[in-house]
Amino acid sequence: MEAIIDNNYYQYVALGFATAFLLPQIRLGYKNKSLKEVSTISVTMILFGSGLWGFYMFENDQLYYAIATGFVGLCSMTILFLQCIYHYKRMNNHMKNIDKPQQANIVLQQQSQNCSQCGISHGDNAV
Repeated sequence: MEAIIDNNYYQYVALGFATAFLLPQIRLGYKNKSLKEVSTISVTMILFGSGLWGFYMFENDQLYYAIATGFVGLCSMTILFLQCIYHYKRMNNHMKNIDKPQQANIVLQQQSQNCSQCGISHGDNAV
């Protein structure tokens, strides 16, 4: 255990996982063209939290951590941007379908005339 703590490699591995946690969500949203299932409030909170935390790290001269939190903020801005784009496209398609005029399907049925001799309908050849 001391070998892990002495080398500081675990910090960078943890930092890598902590900063990349939004990348699968971005990929899935881009692939499916939808981010309806992602909470906008949560992503906004991540954006502001990472911005403030990055500023704090920058002020304390911890540039690597400031860059990492800036990357988290960039990922959350990407998710919010994609949410807006996909919402606009979904609403635009919905409005296009509303504005289309309805086509009336009218089916005319001809009244059948019964034959005066047998009482059976013969269609257009009725007497």
